[in-house]
Amino acid sequence: MALTEVEARIADYVDRRADEMIGFLRTVVSTRSLWGDVEQLAAMAKILGERMAGAGVEVGYPDSGTPGAPNVLAWTGNRASPRTLLFNGHFDVYPPSHSWSFDPFSTPLRDRGGHDAPCPPPARPCGTGTRSARRW
Repeated sequence: MALTEVEARIADYVDRRADEMIGFLRTVVSTRSLWGDVEQLAAMAKILGERMAGAGVEVGYPDSGTPGAPNVLAWTGNRASPRTLLFNGHFDVYPPSHSWSFDPFSTPLRDRGGHDAPCPPPARPCGTGTRSARRW
């Protein structure tokens, strides 16, 4: 099946930035944003927020209810519009168990990976930034 014009433009945009996007994913994966570690959760919030802000997305850090560990709230486009696309998730992870065969905070490229929610957080800023930069 052939790509639509917009799909082809998005694919080209991502292909040209693949190394940089993988670098960002590595930064996110190597950040030990363990549940309850407020300092690391704040660091992860900053990493995600700065990525989106760097792409021209407006970012805020409202209180999460846990002192020192903010939420990340970002928006692009017309905030008054009734049309909304919401990404919702978390960027804290549970501590690794002793049964892991490798350090889950290391970043070797493999053919598969684990998932608690470490991939959606970096994907959201990349996608939001792509959409904001290209106005799609």
